[in-house]
Amino acid sequence: CSPKAQFELQEIPYESLEVKEKLGSGASGDIYKAYSKSHGEEVALKLFKGAITSDGYAHDEMNATMSTGEHPNLIKVLSKLAGDERLGLVLEYIPDIYRNLGLPPDFETCTRDTFAEETTFTPESILEVAKGIASAAAHLHARGVMHGDLYAHNILINDDDHCYLGDFGAASFYEPHRKEFERIEVRAFGCLLEDMLSLCPIKEGTIYTMLEELREKCMNEAVEERPLFSEMGF
Repeated sequence: CSPKAQFELQEIPYESLEVKEKLGSGASGDIYKAYSKSHGEEVALKLFKGAITSDGYAHDEMNATMSTGEHPNLIKVLSKLAGDERLGLVLEYIPDIYRNLGLPPDFETCTRDTFAEETTFTPESILEVAKGIASAAAHLHARGVMHGDLYAHNILINDDDHCYLGDFGAASFYEPHRKEFERIEVRAFGCLLEDMLSLCPIKEGTIYTMLEELREKCMNEAVEERPLFSEMGF
């Protein structure tokens, strides 16, 4: 584990939550809208399906999520459930004006995300997503956390192109000086850029050219030549 990892977090009883509708479901657990009496506000509650899921150990995901710290492009972790009866995290509630940037891969794309039919992106929108995700990733890697699943389907976006990077089910810790680990994630960022640029009908102009050049650098087969997130010049 990274020495910067911080696992201490306020614990609240499940009974202090008024659980409402389900917001979504993933490999490791289900997310519900809830009202927290402890926080005096609406929150999102992630309940893990068990101690071990297809994403790995629930405690590992919880530790990674709790170690992310605060950043404008990361969903804030408020507390965790007390006791061992239920494993869960209480998160900042993200309003439904946010939607998933992409959809998970399918059997045809295998390792690449899919997108709703007729999805298009402007160069300006791609740039805003790139700025936000690169900033969040730089923040995580400075703390020795590798997201491990940097895909469009793990990104929420609104109509103003503000985005959140979520889902730490595949996250892991490493020593921050081992920059080769960060450069692995940089390649995933390059794939994200490539997917979005492929859906951009305007394949010209200063912004498009800059993003295409960055994509190429991020996907460089010479790993040591890929830029770090903090070096991308946004």
